[in-house]
Amino acid sequence: MSFDPNTFHLISRNSLTEFKELPSDLPFPQHSNNSVDHPFQQAREYKRALNAAKLDRLFSKPFIKALEGNPDGVTCLSRAGAEISYIVSGGYDGEVRVWNVGVNNCIYKMQAHDTIVTGVVVTSTRQSEQLIITSSSDSTAKIWPLSVATEISGSPAQVTRPLMTYNNQIPLQCVDYRRYSDSFCTGGNEGVDLWEFERDQPTQHFNITEGALKCKFSPTETNIIGITNVNRSIGFVDIRMSTPVTFNYSERRNNDLSWNPQKPYFFSTCSDDFNAYTYDMRYMKTPYRIHSGHVGPVLTIDYAPSGIEFCTGSYDKTVKIFDPERVIEKQCYYGERMQKVYNVCYSADAHYIFSASDDGNIRVWKAKANESTKLLGRDEVRAINYREALVKKYENLSEINKIIQRKKLPKENVVLRKSYLSSLDSKARGHYNKKIKTYEGIDEVNKENKMKKLKLDINSQFISDQVKQKMNEKNEEISAFQLVRKKLRAQEEKAKKKELDSRKK
Repeated sequence: MSFDPNTFHLISRNSLTEFKELPSDLPFPQHSNNSVDHPFQQAREYKRALNAAKLDRLFSKPFIKALEGNPDGVTCLSRAGAEISYIVSGGYDGEVRVWNVGVNNCIYKMQAHDTIVTGVVVTSTRQSEQLIITSSSDSTAKIWPLSVATEISGSPAQVTRPLMTYNNQIPLQCVDYRRYSDSFCTGGNEGVDLWEFERDQPTQHFNITEGALKCKFSPTETNIIGITNVNRSIGFVDIRMSTPVTFNYSERRNNDLSWNPQKPYFFSTCSDDFNAYTYDMRYMKTPYRIHSGHVGPVLTIDYAPSGIEFCTGSYDKTVKIFDPERVIEKQCYYGERMQKVYNVCYSADAHYIFSASDDGNIRVWKAKANESTKLLGRDEVRAINYREALVKKYENLSEINKIIQRKKLPKENVVLRKSYLSSLDSKARGHYNKKIKTYEGIDEVNKENKMKKLKLDINSQFISDQVKQKMNEKNEEISAFQLVRKKLRAQEEKAKKKELDSRKK
């Protein structure tokens, strides 16, 4: 009799997965992927997601420490290239300091300028030696060595002489370095200048009306400079050309600009109208996304090296973190004694945020408010990733969304936010009343065509629910009027047809 596999069913077991190699080994876990064996799985996941959201809010303690010692307010910050624990700061008194954040110590300082330091940047050359480039309102730009930053106990080391000094005829507002090259750019009231390290005169000059506020090289397309101007415009300069490429005007002045390091065409600006804007440089007519939440002019902006988020600092004494794809902020950081935030900067590993404020302190924050600063084991990392995935899966449900969206804000900002929203409501009501008046005053013959153009927009996030309800009621009246008008026209056409038929007979 031959063997038939369809008739005889043999028991086969894999020795690697079924049997223990040693008697002391743990038993192999048995898991079934069948949903019948796991009832109420969704309910359990929802409960875990709710608990994870509560724990995230409970352990949100973003402030780490403050770097003290500046005699005056800090105006500019820069991370020291690939050095994660080093940052460079400049202040109102013309002093530039290099800090070691890990040991909370100023390594060395230098009296770089006689007046306010308007910009500081660290070169990222392929060579071992890194340089610090500073600009000031005393019409000079200077280059300083960074390699002398050695750990010295006690008082910080003093650096007295710069490696190179570049004199300009106008006060400088900003400075930025072209990646992996020996050139940098400065901006002032007469335009943007391009400099070489070996030359004491600018190699190129781009004339801009009313001057430049900020100029920054694109980290990927290193030939392009993004510029925010005093005349409320945003422009681009290609250093391979002799004139600026394009200019786009906005309603308010843009104070700062930052390029997305992972998406070459995208950049974000911060404006005096309390908002930040993300643009696609290929379509500059309208912003790609408008980010709201501040109640004061936004003074500074910086992208994380990962490109998945950016942070802003404002006149309202807060630091906010935004997702480039979303309107509302993810996190809001503030301190009891923190004043106006003039500059913000991410660390090179995107785990920390540095903020420079008017009170003379540099504060260190976590990029993720609930992130642990200690070394985590494999099981801890796995559990954290699981909780984050659950929260992301159920974030649109009401209870979890309420916990995620709830943010603790200063009392002053809450009051200012209410007054700001009420002013936006009054503007929306005025716009609404204007549309209604124009609708009621037009000729009856053109009513239907006009109503299509005067359809009320009630999707604005700043309009209150009461105003939206009134707009909805008015839109319903308009739609009802349109239906009645169509019925009357149909009846008139039928009557005309009957008259014509009767005349023919």
